[in-house]
Amino acid sequence: MYLRISMASLLFIGLKCYPGIVKTIKIEITQEVIDNHTFVHKMEDINGLYKEQWVVDNSSLDYEEFKKHKVQARICELEREEQHIYERRKRLFQADYRARLALQKKLLAHTIDRVEQLLASISNIHLIPYYIYKAITVSNEEQIEHIEQKLREAENLVDDNESMLNQLQENYVYLESMISRLQQFFYDALESAIDRCDEPRLLKEFLELINNKDEE
Repeated sequence: MYLRISMASLLFIGLKCYPGIVKTIKIEITQEVIDNHTFVHKMEDINGLYKEQWVVDNSSLDYEEFKKHKVQARICELEREEQHIYERRKRLFQADYRARLALQKKLLAHTIDRVEQLLASISNIHLIPYYIYKAITVSNEEQIEHIEQKLREAENLVDDNESMLNQLQENYVYLESMISRLQQFFYDALESAIDRCDEPRLLKEFLELINNKDEE
């Protein structure tokens, strides 16, 4: 517990005897340390004569001032405790956010690599004439350009220290959703090329493309 209050009480009862005189003495001292200030309350009764003393850090005060200083010290301690709890929760929250941010960047970087490889295969100059555009894969050339643009945006986000988690997630979801569509677009183009092409050299190149994709 961050709050620091210590209390000690001392009660003394005794008799003090002088020739022909007997004194009854009763003393009670309570000491508290609050917010690094020492509060002492002393009560004493000597032969029925009662008096009190209130001391804060070795300075005598009246009761009202003593009470006011004590309340203020408690408030300061509580405020410091609240600040301590707040800062601890904030550190934990920020640590969790940084961890999720780092993980999302790694996931996005991996997805970027996969999309880049697919775009590299698709952009083979000999394969371009055999593209088959479909709504369920790639609708048109503009969509390929859009994917390339989103890819550049994602790369910038991975490198940017000020990236927001939601930006990384949005780009990750989009690029991840395009992987299967690009794969199918690539295989559709290859199938079209193999069906329509009669040049042995190109057919061999297309076969190598298929083999390379199978190895991945």
